[in-house]
Amino acid sequence: TRQPSWDDLPIYAAALLAQFACDLVSSVVRESLGFGISPAAVASFLRPVFLVDALLAPVGLTAAFVIAPEPLALLGVLPLAALLWVFARDRHDRIDQALALSHAYHGASDQARRDGLTGVYNRLGWEEALTAAQQQMLDTRQPASLIVVDVDGLKAANDLRGHEFGDTVIRSLSRALSHTVRDQDVVARTGGDEFAVLLPNCGRAEAEIAVRRLTDAIGRQRVGGTQLSASIGSATCPPSGDLRDALRAADSEMYDAKRRRPHRHTAQPVDRRGR
Repeated sequence: TRQPSWDDLPIYAAALLAQFACDLVSSVVRESLGFGISPAAVASFLRPVFLVDALLAPVGLTAAFVIAPEPLALLGVLPLAALLWVFARDRHDRIDQALALSHAYHGASDQARRDGLTGVYNRLGWEEALTAAQQQMLDTRQPASLIVVDVDGLKAANDLRGHEFGDTVIRSLSRALSHTVRDQDVVARTGGDEFAVLLPNCGRAEAEIAVRRLTDAIGRQRVGGTQLSASIGSATCPPSGDLRDALRAADSEMYDAKRRRPHRHTAQPVDRRGR
């Protein structure tokens, strides 16, 4: 049989890289299918593992050179090989546990940021989205817009038709908003009957188009024979340099719109002609 040779070092290096590639692919497939963890997260966990393997490779290669001329030297290497096998099994189990815990953490973290009734972001998720969007604005110099939506007469609807009806109204409004905005937009329930929409990379003209689309979508909603009614306000950064200032401006515009609206609320059914 052919003896190990330093001339074959490129082949040994290629074999090690092939091992890394196989480990990476198999781990990504297993963890993505089993836990739904992104390939980037799996690769991040495997980086220190590959570092350890790379550091151990010269040790194994040196052992091979020693054993080749003296086969009995294998007996002295066997305990080390057994120890490395134990470490490898333990490492594999720990990686699986770490990935599973990471998946569980992110799942719980996302759940903590979701509104239980509608599934959109809650106040916590909204505040974090605002902070991230503010930083993105500073980094990219791109505008961002905000839309505030408030159900008209929800308290009266709850009093006259019950809280279950009111909950149905809230869910209907949430669906109308979520199905109308873009994928990158953020919809959140920021209060009992109030929703907010964050539109990154969206100027004033685009925000006005979004408001019209949302108004049309809300007007098409019917809940128990009642036409859904809501007041809307919007604002854009710039001219304001802070999204929270823009949010206050949008909120003020929404209340102005609510005061100007005819006195009809979601507790009142409309007739067949929609009046």
